[in-house]
Amino acid sequence: MIRSANILELHYWLDNDLHSMNAVVQNKCEAELLSIVNEIATIFESEVVIETEPLGEGGIRRWFKLVSKNEKKNLSISVTVISTFAVTVLFTPIATAISKSVEIMIENVLEDDIQKESKELDNEEKKLKIEKLKLEILEKKKQIESSYKIQKRKSNFYEELEKEKKVNKVSFLVEDENKKPKLEEFHIVRNDFKNYILVSDKLEPITIENAVIEIITPVLKKGNYKWRGFYNDDV
Repeated sequence: MIRSANILELHYWLDNDLHSMNAVVQNKCEAELLSIVNEIATIFESEVVIETEPLGEGGIRRWFKLVSKNEKKNLSISVTVISTFAVTVLFTPIATAISKSVEIMIENVLEDDIQKESKELDNEEKKLKIEKLKLEILEKKKQIESSYKIQKRKSNFYEELEKEKKVNKVSFLVEDENKKPKLEEFHIVRNDFKNYILVSDKLEPITIENAVIEIITPVLKKGNYKWRGFYNDDV
């Protein structure tokens, strides 16, 4: 099995050079971050394993290694895109579209990866490959922006983080396996956390024509009960 990886760095910046924070808040925030990564991987139809590395100094720094399990070439392209989109989601305020500058950054990273990993291809083949990937990423970007799951996970992340008064800002960074930055580091200060939190949990319903749902808990009596089923492997 071929394994390729990227590092996603999460940095909690704490007041007065502190090095500890509420463990429940930290664990809940990181659970939401991992759920965002997994949701993006699902949109890209990619299988990714997320591994943790030891804590770093300087506030609290966490590293999450995204490892691709897909047995195909150019694997770091998929994990690079997934990790970059995860960071993009986390620093893009609620109800705001992912900026064009971010698209350009993703394209630049893709081009670097293709140049390194497709040495056997000539320049024309590389150009065609890059253009094909750009079109695919543009389509996936729309799905990510419209995902209510991702919006809610992001809101949960900042809602939890806001509870920890020691945290004055948070930052995100995408690195290669040697912890060399692939993109600039993105910072969100505490005063801006509110821009990332949903005002209401009431989301617009999603209508999917011809959806196939496997019923696992049918309601067979009157009352305020709910049917349950599987749709796309989710309950």
